[in-house]
Amino acid sequence: LLSLFVKILGRAMIQNELFMSTLSTDDPPQFIKRQSCDISIAVSSPAGLLTPLIPSVDSKSVVQIANHITSLRDFINKSSPDKIPRIPDELGGNRSGTLTISNIGSIGGS
Repeated sequence: LLSLFVKILGRAMIQNELFMSTLSTDDPPQFIKRQSCDISIAVSSPAGLLTPLIPSVDSKSVVQIANHITSLRDFINKSSPDKIPRIPDELGGNRSGTLTISNIGSIGGS
């Protein structure tokens, strides 16, 4: 279900340039349009909360996104609780996404 949500969100982002942008630190701030639709997901790890990247969701199928999420979870679950893991580049690396998805439902959010 998460992979389907990521894909739908990616398509919506492509249709609205504001969601494909980041805000600069210039004075006055300006919107900077990103070239790719990269989405991060909040994931609990033994070392704490991480937000690994799913790069270019606009060019991936729902199955490819699901496989990517599974690979990320497997990697993170094997990581040491003593330090934040360095996510390999083939899994998106430690870069930030254009948008981040978080699920607060697991801690009682609604």
